[in-house]
Amino acid sequence: MFWDHPTFPFALHLERHADEIRAEARRLTVADYVDWHDREACSEGWKIFGLYSRGVEPRSWTIADNAPRCPCTAAVLARIPGLLRAAFSMLMPGAPLYPHADSLQDRLRCHLGLWTPGAGIRFDGKDLCWREGRCLVFDDHVLNEAANLGPEPRVVLLIDVERDQADAPVA
Repeated sequence: MFWDHPTFPFALHLERHADEIRAEARRLTVADYVDWHDREACSEGWKIFGLYSRGVEPRSWTIADNAPRCPCTAAVLARIPGLLRAAFSMLMPGAPLYPHADSLQDRLRCHLGLWTPGAGIRFDGKDLCWREGRCLVFDDHVLNEAANLGPEPRVVLLIDVERDQADAPVA
């Protein structure tokens, strides 16, 4: 299941702050990102800049020095109830994300499009494109895949939120 026009409070909150978040992400370089840990989902070209992690997550999500480099983004994230993890997610030109699904059904994944030329995502055979400044929310346990066919990296703010907190008001 996915929501292309989400009305979840956390998604509307992110969209209100999209310009500030995009400005902070633009100050980062490719060298600031680390490779995504799961090589089964992507051969190469999927990178993240971890901002927040609650609980035990792969090391790449828990880089302690990153959040202070993006103070506006960190402040926006701090207001989201049920936030589990957050990162800038970069997909390099030509890189595919193979069909994959997470086994956990207790969370929703959200992508806030920051710059997305030539990139798209597919859910159960339906093709979508990210829209800059807008959120796409989906159940990550549904089969999904993505590709960046554009000439520059695709960057989204990727967050996971506890499913039972998705409708909670933003603090």
